[in-house]
Formats: sequence, C-alpha cells, structure tokens
Amino acid sequence: HDPLLGVGNARIAAASLRKDIFDQGGGDGSHQLSLRVLTLATIAWAAYGVSLFLFCRIYHHAPFFTVVFAAILFFTGFASASAAKYKERWQESMGGFFMGSMIVGAVVGLHIYYKYLIFYDHYIEAKVHTNVPASQPAALFADAGMLGFSADSKLDSSRSVGYHSPRLGRTLCVAPILDGSMGITTPVSLFASGVDCCHYRSNFRCDDALDPKAASALLQLPADMLTNPWMEWAVEDPLEVSGFQEAVKLQAAVYSTKVAEKVRFVRWSRDPRKLRDRYLEHGFAAATIATLLFMLVSTFFSVVIVLGPFRLRLMVSSTEHAALNALKRVHAFSRHHPEGGEHP
Repeated sequence: HDPLLGVGNARIAAASLRKDIFDQGGGDGSHQLSLRVLTLATIAWAAYGVSLFLFCRIYHHAPFFTVVFAAILFFTGFASASAAKYKERWQESMGGFFMGSMIVGAVVGLHIYYKYLIFYDHYIEAKVHTNVPASQPAALFADAGMLGFSADSKLDSSRSVGYHSPRLGRTLCVAPILDGSMGITTPVSLFASGVDCCHYRSNFRCDDALDPKAASALLQLPADMLTNPWMEWAVEDPLEVSGFQEAVKLQAAVYSTKVAEKVRFVRWSRDPRKLRDRYLEHGFAAATIATLLFMLVSTFFSVVIVLGPFRLRLMVSSTEHAALNALKRVHAFSRHHPEGGEHP
C-alpha cells in the first residue's frame, strides 16, 4: 500500500468525522456553534467582571450599596432565567452562567479586597504625621497611616529579637524605635516588625532596616481599625498578633526595656508609600490571575454546554482517531523511506 495514499485517506476520514459532529443535533454549522460558545462565555465574563469590580473597588466606599446592587443583578438574572422560554438547551444555561459568574466574582473580589485592597484604601485615607519623636505615645497615631520621624529618632537594631512561633512555624521580629530624649525608664511604644527577617538576637533586616537613610515607617493597621468585628478574621491572623506580643515581651525581658501600655507596630522604610502601593500591585496581580483562570474555565464549560455530551464525545473520538491514523501512516512512511536511503 502507498503510505502517502493512506495518510490522505486518514485525513478524509477525520474530516468526515468532524462533519458528523456538526450534523448531529440539528445540523448547526461550526460558525453558529462558535457564536453560541462566545455568547455564553461573554455573559459569564461580563457578570464576573462587574461583580469583581463592585467588590474590589466600590465595596470599600459603599458596602451596603454594593451588596444590594449585586443582589439585584443576581436575582434579575434568576428571574429572567426562570421566566424565559428557550427553544434550545444551551440557551437555558445562560441564566445559570450569569448567576454563577456573579457569585464567583463576588467571592474573588471579597478575597482580594480583604487580603490587599482594604489596607491600601485605608492608607490612602489615613493621615501622614511628620517630624515625630519616637517617645510620643502610640495613642497619638490613631488616625495615622505613615510616620516621618524626627532627626534624633532611630531604629535600634542592636536590641532586636526574633521570637519563633511554634504554631506559625515562623520567626516574628521586633526592634524598638527610640529618640535622643528617651532614657532607660522611658516607655517604648513603637516597634519595627517583620517576619523571618532577623536572628534570635540582633541582625534585624526587615524592610529598610539596613538603609541608613530610612527614617519613616508604615504603621501596621490592627483589624479593629479596618473592619467590623465579624470580619476581623479576614484581615488579621490571631496567631500572628499574639506572636508579635510575645516577641515584645521577649525583647523586654532580654534587654530590660520598659514597654508602654499601648504598643504600635510599624514597617521601617525609606519610602512607606512604596510599601503602601504594593498592596495595590498585589491586588491587581491577584485579580489578573483569577480573571484569566475564570475565562479559561468558563470558556471550557461554554464549549461543553453548546456541543452537548454526544458532540463532545464525537469530537474527542475524531481527534484521537485522526492522531492515531496519522502516527501509523508516518511510521509506515518512515519504514519505507529511511533517512539517507534511496527512494524507490
């Protein structure tokens, strides 16, 4: 048998099978099926995108409006899906696609908001205090998000400690921030902090601790300043909070530091605005990755719904059949025409 003729016959058989895919269930052409897939996918993308935007950017400023508006959209889709009379099965899925995509967008949006954007939004709204002596009590910074310290204030890395939390499995680092007026009995209310960036004693290298020009800080925002009590779990790890408190107790015990009754933790930085902007960058990156994944998954399910089980099985069978035949013919051809040999 002529191997080239066999390859041609395999291609003709594969094309015949692909034609059968579109002849089953109504004889729809490939362009019409593609349009249906695009319609379902677009509905999913639009619903997801609107929901994601609402909870990422509007929820912070108007949480009640966001929830109500999202609920109205959701139940509008539900009512439309329930009342409409569709002729074809794929059309019945439009309402479900819309509602499911709204839910996914809301879940992803809330996750990104409470993990990243809630911090960014609060830092944008918070005040910036400048020329701050480190000896000032922490209660004075309740409305602050960033601090610029006075010329005589400094980070005392030589008195830092690292507390290894057995429950977190990480080292929580703290170092006191002092100024020239503070004596051994002056309470310390500000501590630079970080995770896995120090030794058990000294060698504090968290954020810009090694930069001699750094003289500012981004205040760590406790959960009760960010959100309602029933959502504090979403923005703060209780184990980490208690771990940093234990680190301060360890620092006081090791260096005989007098610790103020109220303590605030900061991230020592040359430019705290860069630390603030990282929350927005990380939120944008997370939203981009989640959106790309959602588009891939929603497109796949759109194809499955439009083609239906029979067409999908036939398409898989067609692909496998064509691939196997092509491999067989190529193998037969290579046996008759080895590399470097003479052609008959």
